[in-house]
Amino acid sequence: MTQCDMVLAYIAEHGSITALQADDALGVRRLAARIADLRDQGHNITSEMVTVKNRRGEDCRVAKYSMAGGAPVRRSSGTSQHHAAGLLFDTQPYLAR
Repeated sequence: MTQCDMVLAYIAEHGSITALQADDALGVRRLAARIADLRDQGHNITSEMVTVKNRRGEDCRVAKYSMAGGAPVRRSSGTSQHHAAGLLFDTQPYLAR
């Protein structure tokens, strides 16, 4: 499973993802790069700036990514589609970390 697949699965299960969640849950350290890859593949991923607390308790702004209009659909290959209710791969081993 690629990092892009893991990011799509995480968004499908949780609704959105931030860089900290991607690193903690998936081991994906360059989330913005994977989001760019997914957008290049045709996924309609939106970003929203949200305020969170950093480890020192200070406010900081981070990007939160989610799918626009619901479930992810892969258009690059033209053959496989991933829907939130019927993913083609098991995400549990990656999300349980």
